[in-house]
Amino acid sequence: EGVAYFRKHPHKHFGDIGAAMGGGIAIGALTVGVFSAGRVARGDNFRACTYDMSQAVIVNGVYTQVLKFAIRRERPDLSNRQSFPSGHASNAFAAATVVARHYRFLRVPVYGLASFIAISRMAANKHYLSDIVAGAGFGFGVGRSVVRRNGRPPDKPGTIDVTKVFIVPDTGPSGDGRGAAISIAF
Repeated sequence: EGVAYFRKHPHKHFGDIGAAMGGGIAIGALTVGVFSAGRVARGDNFRACTYDMSQAVIVNGVYTQVLKFAIRRERPDLSNRQSFPSGHASNAFAAATVVARHYRFLRVPVYGLASFIAISRMAANKHYLSDIVAGAGFGFGVGRSVVRRNGRPPDKPGTIDVTKVFIVPDTGPSGDGRGAAISIAF
């Protein structure tokens, strides 16, 4: 019965798996677990990675929620107005980028997992493609900026430092109070 159901509705399971892996509870537990492991670890790079990941996921989560609240884009399934950007995609890519910057040999698996989580949100009818792309890009930027800001490992010049990006609610062009302004200090 289970196999037959999966064959008939594969997207439902695909979306559920990605939702569970990239959801707030899973990311929160991962962040606490990774940070705790880093506190007792002996390897400096592992400690740095866990610290950076914790910081990136927290910063990313705050900014993503501010954007969701300000933009209020309706989801494809019409369940609420928190579609843009995808929090699952942004969290997954923030964490993956930190791991990939510290452990280059893990790039393919961590970005593959982050992509799986992001795509699963479309399969679950919770996001549009633009939500996923924006979330992934935002998470990548936050992860990379945190690693660069903390100075481990050296990064190429020319990236945006997340501490110089400010997102504030704005009335928007229509004046209805549903907008956001993004400012980047150079």
